[in-house]
Amino acid sequence: MASPKTKLPAVLGIIVGFLSIMAGSKVLLGISSPDYIVLHWLVIYNVSLGVVSVFAGAGLWRLRPWAISLAGLIAASHAFVLALLIVFFMSGKSVAHQSILAMVFRTTVWVGIFLFVKKIRRRESAS
Repeated sequence: MASPKTKLPAVLGIIVGFLSIMAGSKVLLGISSPDYIVLHWLVIYNVSLGVVSVFAGAGLWRLRPWAISLAGLIAASHAFVLALLIVFFMSGKSVAHQSILAMVFRTTVWVGIFLFVKKIRRRESAS
C-alpha cells in the first residue's frame, strides 16, 4: 500500500507537468508569444514531457514501480536537456536564460521526486 508521504511528490509531479503542458501549448498554438528566444524543439519537448509527467504523477500516487522508474527517466531526460542548453549557451548559440532556469527547476523537482519516492519504496519494501 502506498504511503501518504507519496501523495506530495505525486501532486508536485502532476502540477509541474500540467504547467509545462499549459505554457508550452500556448506558445505552440500562438496564444502566447514570449519576448525571448523560443526554441521550438524545446517547447515540443516540454509539452511532451509534461504529459509524461502527469502520467508519472498519477502512478506515483499509488507508488507503482513503473512510475518510480519513469520519474527517474524524466529526471535524467531533463538533466540531459539542461546540459544541452548549457552547452549551446556556452558555445554562443541563442538560448534564453528563462529556458535554462525553467529546465533547472524541472530537473531539480524531478530529481527530488525520484530520490524521495525511491527512498520511501525501499523503506516500505524492507518492512
